[in-house]
Amino acid sequence: MSTAAQVRSAWTSVFAHASIQALTTKTHAFDLRAMLEQSMSHLALGMYAQEIHFFQWTVLKSFQFHAINNQAQYQFQVGVDYFRECDISGANYNAIVDGFETLWSVIRSAIGERWSSTVDFWQPQQDVPSIVTDVINNQEVWRGTMSFIGTKTTSL
Repeated sequence: MSTAAQVRSAWTSVFAHASIQALTTKTHAFDLRAMLEQSMSHLALGMYAQEIHFFQWTVLKSFQFHAINNQAQYQFQVGVDYFRECDISGANYNAIVDGFETLWSVIRSAIGERWSSTVDFWQPQQDVPSIVTDVINNQEVWRGTMSFIGTKTTSL
């Protein structure tokens, strides 16, 4: 059985990869949105007077028991958000599209088809990444969202 901590550890290597670090060194393995809504949080996160440009990612686990074949199936959802400031030229919008292509390549090369042996198989979301506008610290930003599902089946 794999744990969310093991999957998170595997994905840490994705965001530590040189290709991702070339995009941004700011990556967070938790949802920052609640923190960003608090007063003065932008100072604590080192975003004061800086361009908003970071990845945030989370790992959530669900499971199902199959009594007929005495197996448990665990699903790990890795949700990735990529934030860039809105710009009139759309360059940051396109940078998010390109960033997700880079992320896809890094996943395959850094942790492979089995996410460093934590899952039996994985697949990306069926749709294209969602890119919407959002607001962080009164600054309009693009927020790209994509998710990946890894599945692990074990006997009970």
